[in-house]
Amino acid sequence: MKKITFTVTTILASGLIFTSCSKCYECTTEHEVEVITPDTSYVTVETSSEDYCSSSSEEVAQKEADEGAVCTVI
Repeated sequence: MKKITFTVTTILASGLIFTSCSKCYECTTEHEVEVITPDTSYVTVETSSEDYCSSSSEEVAQKEADEGAVCTVI
């Protein structure tokens, strides 16, 4: 009985050590878009938003750096 308890405890502890909790973020990106009509042209800002889940804060920081996104925890 002690051996079974020890084995189960070891397996559960190993699972907790190697499991990372992921967090979900809402990442918003703004892009300038040039609108051209027959009479005029102008630049407007288009905003896009996406949900992004990761267990690595480095991945989120890289997404912010690469895409210019602003990510907040949701």
